[in-house]
Amino acid sequence: MNYLRNIQHIRFDKVEVIDKPQGQYQGYDVLINLHTKKNYEGYEGMLFNNEGFNLNGENDKKYIFENTTANFSYTKNKWNIYAFAYGYFGQGAYDTNWSKNYLQNGIKETLVNNPDGIRNIITFERYRSGLLSLDYAIQKNQSLSFVYQYGAGRDHDTYNHYTILRTDENTHTETRLTRDIRTHVRDSEHSMAVFYRNNVGRVRWTADFNYRFSPTRSLTDQSESTGFVLNNHFRDHMNFTRFRISGWTNFANGHLTLNAGYENTWKSYKREDNDTGEKLNTNSYLRNRLWASLNWRFDNNAQLMFSGWAEHVGLNNNHAKKTQMPVGGSFMAYYQLTRRNWMRLNYDCSTSYPDQNLSSEYGYFTDSLSWVGGNPWLKTNVTHRINYWIDLWWCFNFQTGYVYSPNSFNSITEIREGTLPNGVPGKYVASVFQNTDYREWWASVSFTKRFCRDFLYKADLKYRNAKASYHEFSNHIQTVEGVTSLQYYQPRWDMNFAMSYSYSKNFTISPQVKSSSNFENPYVSIQKFLLKKKLELTLTYSLMFHFFNSDMITETKSPGFESRYLDKAFDRQRNRIVFSVSYRFAGGKSVRQYNRDMSTED
Repeated sequence: MNYLRNIQHIRFDKVEVIDKPQGQYQGYDVLINLHTKKNYEGYEGMLFNNEGFNLNGENDKKYIFENTTANFSYTKNKWNIYAFAYGYFGQGAYDTNWSKNYLQNGIKETLVNNPDGIRNIITFERYRSGLLSLDYAIQKNQSLSFVYQYGAGRDHDTYNHYTILRTDENTHTETRLTRDIRTHVRDSEHSMAVFYRNNVGRVRWTADFNYRFSPTRSLTDQSESTGFVLNNHFRDHMNFTRFRISGWTNFANGHLTLNAGYENTWKSYKREDNDTGEKLNTNSYLRNRLWASLNWRFDNNAQLMFSGWAEHVGLNNNHAKKTQMPVGGSFMAYYQLTRRNWMRLNYDCSTSYPDQNLSSEYGYFTDSLSWVGGNPWLKTNVTHRINYWIDLWWCFNFQTGYVYSPNSFNSITEIREGTLPNGVPGKYVASVFQNTDYREWWASVSFTKRFCRDFLYKADLKYRNAKASYHEFSNHIQTVEGVTSLQYYQPRWDMNFAMSYSYSKNFTISPQVKSSSNFENPYVSIQKFLLKKKLELTLTYSLMFHFFNSDMITETKSPGFESRYLDKAFDRQRNRIVFSVSYRFAGGKSVRQYNRDMSTED
C-alpha cells in the first residue's frame, strides 16, 4: 500500500491486473503490472505526515504517535534517481495485569496497581530510515540498479514500574515489593544491493546481491525493593549476504513457462557484553538453494504448475558444525468455471530460519527465578500447506486447508537446578527454544457485497482445529474465528466520507502457551482534496465504542510455572483521533521506477 500511495499516474501508459499469477509470482492472488511510458523524463514526489491522539483515561500519553515520509524520483534519459525518508515516534503509558505461579518453590506473584498512581508500563520509541537508489537503463530490456538503505536506528525505551504481591504457599506469608525494569534498545542497519535485469533473448534472467550489517545494543537494568539487582547489557552484530540468480523462458507458443534459479545466503551473529567487550556467543549459517518450476497454461480457463527446491544448510556455533538438507516443492491447479466462478488447489512448502534471539547459545537470567537461552542447532522450519479455494459470483468464496509444520520455533520451559543470580544454589525456570510440531485443519467462508452503491459489507468466518506439541507437552484448540466489517464511502465535492466497523477474533497456541484476542475497530473519516488534488487532508476518529469483550489474554502452563497475562488493548486505544496531510508534486514528461527488492530477513 505504501508503494501504491507513492506512485503517480503520469509515469504509466496502462495498468494490467492479472488474477492468480504463476511462475515467480505464484502464491499471490493478484499481480498488478504497471506499463511505463517509453519516452519518460521528469520528477515526482510526495510529503506525508500523520499524528495520532488518544482521548481516554487508560493511556496517560494523549499524543501517541507521529509518522512522516518523503520521497522524490527524477528521471532523465537512461538514468533514474529515487530517494525516500521515513521517521516515526510513538509513546504510551498504561497498565497491564499478570500473575505468575512458580511451581518449583510455591512462590506466586501477582501484579497489583501502583499506590502512587504511576502506570506500570511506559514506552517511548523513535525510528528513522532512508533509502537512495540509482537506476540505469542499459538498453530497452536491460537495467542495472544500485541501492543503499540506512536505518538510523530504533530507539526503544521501556520502563516497567511494578508493585507485586508475593505469596509463599509454604509459609503462608504475603509480602509486597516493587520491581523496576528499565530497557533501552538501540539498533541501526546498513543495507547495500545491486540488481541486474536482462529481458533480451529467449531466456530472460535477473541477478542481485544484497549485503546488510545490523548492530544492536540492548541494556536492561532491574532492581527490587528486596535489594535484588540484575543487569543484562548486550551488544549484538549481524552480517548478512545474499546472491540470487534466476531465469525463465517460454515454450509452446507461451503455454509452457520454465523457471529456475539459485540462491546463496550467509548470515553471521555475534553477541558481546556491552560493558566489558567479552565475546559471549558466535553462530552463523550458510545456505545454498536450487529451485525450478514448470507452469502450463492450457487455455484461458486452466493452469497447472509444479515446482521443487532443495537446500544445503551449514550451521556453525562457536566452531562446532552441523549440516541440514531440507527439500520441498509446490503444486497448483486452477480452473475457471465461468466468467464469475473459479477454483484453485494449492500445495506449497515454505522455509523459515531462526534469528539471533532463537539461535544464540548464550543464556541469562531475566529475573531472580527465570532464565532464557537460544538453541544454535534448531532445524530449518519447513511448513507444508494445502489449500482448496472456490470463488463464486465475485462475492462468495469457500476455502479449506491443512497446515503441517514439524519444526516450528517455540520456547519450551523446564525446571533446572543451579546457582541463582543472588549466588545461592536452588531451582529456577529455564526457557529454551526448540523445534516443535504444529498441525492445523481449517475451513472458512467469506462474503463480500457492495449494495446501495456506497455500502460495502465483508464477513469472514473460520473454523480451526489445531494442535501444537513437543514431547509430553501439547495444546489443542477448536475455535470459530471471525472478521466482519461494514464500510460506507461517499465522494462529494472533492471529498470522501467513510464509515466502517470491523470485529476480529483470533487464537494462537504453542505447546505450553494459549493466546486469545478480540478487537473491534469502528471508525469514521473525512478526506478533503485541494489544489487540484495535490493536497490531501484526512481526519479519522476511531474506537469510540465496543460491543464485546476486547481483552487480549495469554496463558502459560509448564513444569516451571503457570501464568496469565491480561492486556486491555481496546481500552487503552479507544477514542483515537488521527490527522493526516499529504502533498504530491510532479513535473516533466513522465517517470519510471524499477523494483528494488531489499531483503527484509532478520
